[in-house]
Amino acid sequence: MSKFADPDHDRVPNFFEYIFGTDPSRASVIDDCYRIVIVEDGDLRYLEMSFRQTLQSLSQIVLPKHSVDLLTWSNEDFLLTEDTNDGTYRWRTYRYKDPITSTNPVRFITLEAEVD
Repeated sequence: MSKFADPDHDRVPNFFEYIFGTDPSRASVIDDCYRIVIVEDGDLRYLEMSFRQTLQSLSQIVLPKHSVDLLTWSNEDFLLTEDTNDGTYRWRTYRYKDPITSTNPVRFITLEAEVD
């Protein structure tokens, strides 16, 4: 079965089902697998993404990427702010380094994984 197939039609490819630890043969709710939020730190607000990765999939590189135009994407400018292991999953939280301001608006954000 292809890493990019989606046999359960939940719009999550098999590869990300493997990363997140969900069942590729049953439609999954992945809301528990990641979150994207705006966090306040003092008087500043930042874009932040957290996601889980199964311990078996740690050899796969998974990183957030951002874009201002949905055409060009970059994984630069993120800071790893939390990295925990609960025995089943490794949870990582990345924060975009620049605060949200009127001159630095919120960016689009997604996850990218290197598929071997």
